[in-house]
Amino acid sequence: MGDTHAAYGIQAFLNDGTKYYVVKGRFPKARFFSVETYEGRKNGAGKSLVDSQIVPDPGSVNPFTEGVALNAEPRDYTVYISPEGAPQLGQNQLTFSKRQRYISFYIRYYAPSFGAQVTLADLPKVEAYSLKTRQPTSCSKSWPVENLTNYPQFLGGLSDKPEGVFSFSQAKWHKGANTAVGKYAVGYSEMSFDEVALIRFKAPSFFNSFSGVGNFNSASQVRYWSLCDKNFPNNQGLVCLADYLTPPDKDGYVTAVTGSGEDIRAEAARRGYYFMPDMRPSNAVMILFAFRNILPSPEFKENDQYKGDYNPQIRICKESEFLEGSCEWWEKE
Repeated sequence: MGDTHAAYGIQAFLNDGTKYYVVKGRFPKARFFSVETYEGRKNGAGKSLVDSQIVPDPGSVNPFTEGVALNAEPRDYTVYISPEGAPQLGQNQLTFSKRQRYISFYIRYYAPSFGAQVTLADLPKVEAYSLKTRQPTSCSKSWPVENLTNYPQFLGGLSDKPEGVFSFSQAKWHKGANTAVGKYAVGYSEMSFDEVALIRFKAPSFFNSFSGVGNFNSASQVRYWSLCDKNFPNNQGLVCLADYLTPPDKDGYVTAVTGSGEDIRAEAARRGYYFMPDMRPSNAVMILFAFRNILPSPEFKENDQYKGDYNPQIRICKESEFLEGSCEWWEKE
């Protein structure tokens, strides 16, 4: 659905107001983790807990806490998901509307650490309990969560091709969005398959936990950032640049190129740009990029996020223009 460097676990159930759910798992070895509830068939945002907010089980530690070892053990947690008005069941409790029949909750893991694989076995275990007896009971019937939002390709006709260089705009995605992101920067344009998209931005600072060792440190501008090329009609992530795989140049900038063919890939590598293969379906008439900043620091969010050089700029060019060097717009030494 979103970032190709993320894993999602989804539990959906038909709410009858008589049950609550106990979610037991282990804090993942990853950059970011959250548990969030959604309401209705269209995934209206509900409540959320991000990793650092979750109180660990007695005797365990939360590795997303300042100064705690990333590989600390034990690392168990319990989250309670209940209807509004239910008694306090535990320290980590998320609620959902008693009146809403369609409920789901998501587990998000972003950028697993080196050697960490996310499989079904790594996802938390979920058990249903009776509100009346507080004893285990059968889980409610599930309902099929629609992972893809289908928009006809002709919606690309509502787009145009902006002249020259243009900046990403800010968009707030309410349905199914990650509350730790809040808003995204998005750039889109009509683009044919004999063209390229050239994107440039200043990279926010982040704590690189990929090695999986060391102590957690929150002193950075964002927890995680990525740039993703999306198949807009299906809200489908095609290819993403993740922060820890995309070191900026000596001036702190990341430059990315989306296009087709080995000549574009080779020229991007020669110039030190990151290549994102154009993986759109053959009937696509537009291209759309989403730039996400997860958990920005208050100072960065207030002063710099999606502003100035921290907001990507994009230009659509003919392949020949890129190959001959006439697609760039920034000042060079």
